[in-house]
Amino acid sequence: MELERSVYQELIKWKKNKNSKAILLKGVRQCGKTYIVRKFAKEQYEFFIEINFITDKNAITIFNGDLDSKTILTNISALKLNSAIIPNKTLVFLDEIQECPRAIAALKFLAEDKEIDCVASGSLLGLTYKNVPSFPTGYIKEITMYPLSFKEFAIASGLSDKVLNHVKECFIDLKAVNTTVNDSLLSLFRTYLIVGGMPDAVSSFLESRNFDDVIEIQKELYNEYNHDIIKYAEKSKEKIRDIYQRVPSVLSSGGRRFLLSEINSNARYERYESGFRWLYDSGTVLPCFNVKEPMIPLEINAERNLQKLFLSDIGILSALTIKGAQLDILSGEINANLGYLFENVVAQELVSCGYDLYYYNQKTIGEIDFIIQDGMDVIPIEVKSGKDYKKHNALNKLISSSNYKIKKSYVLCHSNIEKTDNIIYLPWYMTAFMERTKIDKPITIQNLENLDSYLD
Repeated sequence: MELERSVYQELIKWKKNKNSKAILLKGVRQCGKTYIVRKFAKEQYEFFIEINFITDKNAITIFNGDLDSKTILTNISALKLNSAIIPNKTLVFLDEIQECPRAIAALKFLAEDKEIDCVASGSLLGLTYKNVPSFPTGYIKEITMYPLSFKEFAIASGLSDKVLNHVKECFIDLKAVNTTVNDSLLSLFRTYLIVGGMPDAVSSFLESRNFDDVIEIQKELYNEYNHDIIKYAEKSKEKIRDIYQRVPSVLSSGGRRFLLSEINSNARYERYESGFRWLYDSGTVLPCFNVKEPMIPLEINAERNLQKLFLSDIGILSALTIKGAQLDILSGEINANLGYLFENVVAQELVSCGYDLYYYNQKTIGEIDFIIQDGMDVIPIEVKSGKDYKKHNALNKLISSSNYKIKKSYVLCHSNIEKTDNIIYLPWYMTAFMERTKIDKPITIQNLENLDSYLD
């Protein structure tokens, strides 16, 4: 089954304006990197050469000698005897590149060869740069790929462009979504809570509609990630695995904030800091840091030792924690104790929209689930899983505080779009349209050539 992925358009844009750079496509294992590159090659190139450093152990020898483009391409031709490397018509794909550090360094020279396009892909679980002879800074364009977002899941489920455009227009204009459309998308979102965005799980569900098969795939992925920690983490393997394995239980316990004392009563953040960073870099967890003040820039206000951790895929979290409650969720019978699922999926959606994750917790105000920064605006977000979505004391205190100028805030819930003063109520699925503002238009610079004439 073909799955439409938004990263495909980024690859198209790169091909048209690649500016002598190679692509390094990163992401957690089995999020669809290889699939999308093969699809891209099939539709956009006449010739395609794929080298996988895990399945073809001899491939490492390609990069044993000189790393100039001519030598590398000659070695590739020798290894791939039936593959043609035709200038301006060939895509070279280096898959699982984390297994060959010298190949990462070689991306510089392949990028300099303007007659050959090169895409490399690697699992974030193993993609470290410590052993790379010389990292090709300035010669690669890094793209991070995530599990399918809800929008991608909806498209794979058959949602039309017409409906998507209607929903996006409603988000922009803050007008109610068509009732039937809204009810259908809320139902589909609850399905997404269970299936998640890992391509194998999505494809299995769309083909069989069998949750048992989906859950088996999700648990296998979780086990693979645990095995990869042992394989790729150079230090503190046990600490890293302890943190990763505690995330589901911390989230489902209702506390949300990750406390090291739950692993070890004598644990100190400094001893575990490198383990946290490894998990952030691996993409298996999504960190959400507390901010001292909900003011820009949020990054400077972040308190790194106060954090919530979410899994990178809501489907895996559901498989590990809800224990047979899938049908209840689908029917809309959502227990208040399942609110953590909605927070996790919102975290996942915000990251796919380009945001870093922050929250705010202060004694006199309370806790705000998420705080995002879009341009000069700080936007608080509350996530509500139940019917009492208009009860949000912490949010009320924050937006009424004279210390902060909050222009708008979001409450994500099962309702349609509503607006009350500077609180906007949105159905859960609307997170898909909270894309971060991009500066992708040419900037006009004032002509300074004749400025000296004003001084005469």
